[in-house]
Amino acid sequence: MIRLWDEKNKRMIPEDETLKLTLEEAGQYDRLRPAEITDINDTAVYEGDFVKLKNMARNEKGKRIDRKVYFGTVTFEHCCFFLEILSVESRNRKLEMPEQYIHTIGYQEEIEILGNVYENPELLVKYTEYAPESFRKQNN
Repeated sequence: MIRLWDEKNKRMIPEDETLKLTLEEAGQYDRLRPAEITDINDTAVYEGDFVKLKNMARNEKGKRIDRKVYFGTVTFEHCCFFLEILSVESRNRKLEMPEQYIHTIGYQEEIEILGNVYENPELLVKYTEYAPESFRKQNN
């Protein structure tokens, strides 16, 4: 099911209303594609969702390969869903600038939806405020 955002009225169109729309009516809204995966709360992940992602892949000894936590928005490009990384939380729990800006979303990740870019734009600000010392360290 595609999720629709009504920019004029600043609201998500409820699913029951979406089903009643004609194609022409639906075309007035921003269409957000489903990523066909669910988060840790069994909620469907959509394009535009703001998420917290942990890579749960493990090495042969059972230890997680990547211990960082990524924060970003789900985007769709070139027939794939990606996480556009806004910040990374390292072991010391500080937000840092990401070393990479895109991460393919797969099935070895633990994803938690924190909101979406339409209804919760404040999350974009919150998760791009880096600790100054980590910013300097990465840029020296």
